[in-house]
Amino acid sequence: MTERIGFLGGTFDPIHRGHIEIAHFVHNQLNLNQLQLIPNHQPPHKNSTAVTAEHRLEMARIAAAPFTELSVNDIELNQNSPSYSVNTLRKLRKRHPDAALFFIMGMDSFANLSSWYRWDQLLHLCHLVVCRRPGDSVKANSLEEQLLKQYQSSAVAAENFGHIICLENPHWQISSTEIRTSLACQNENIPQLDPAVEDYIRAHQLYCPVR
Repeated sequence: MTERIGFLGGTFDPIHRGHIEIAHFVHNQLNLNQLQLIPNHQPPHKNSTAVTAEHRLEMARIAAAPFTELSVNDIELNQNSPSYSVNTLRKLRKRHPDAALFFIMGMDSFANLSSWYRWDQLLHLCHLVVCRRPGDSVKANSLEEQLLKQYQSSAVAAENFGHIICLENPHWQISSTEIRTSLACQNENIPQLDPAVEDYIRAHQLYCPVR
């Protein structure tokens, strides 16, 4: 039976309950064998991250630790160049040549897919899983709309790549920026954070204002 592997990338700056809820949701909806969290080294659309890659990696590991179906992949952290998804997926496809690969993103990211580096190669490497909230859509007559018309599928066929799967995301939106602001204000027991992740942040004095 073909192995089914999902990948959820992000800066995870910091990782929060919303990331884990999305991971569980997609894992269950698509009956995946495993789902890997991939901390970005240097996302092309962001100038920098608030804390180092090492801290973000460790926080992701802490958040994933209670769940056997989740793991953390540091594939993007051993490089000094921007984290282009197509390059990461090429490496993942080499590691898993016979598996069905599912690359997870939000509708906000998919709506700008045509601006991504070599976006046209993504569907040759994996399925795209687009998590959307009520009211989310792409622009009329856009390239992304055409891609949905051509490649969207409600059920994945025998192929290991090449489909776009849209899932209605029932989970609430969490802002990492708001979490960082709460941490900078020395707020405690932040509900959007796993307590073990918050303990790690406190122990290493992350996201504290510069004095």
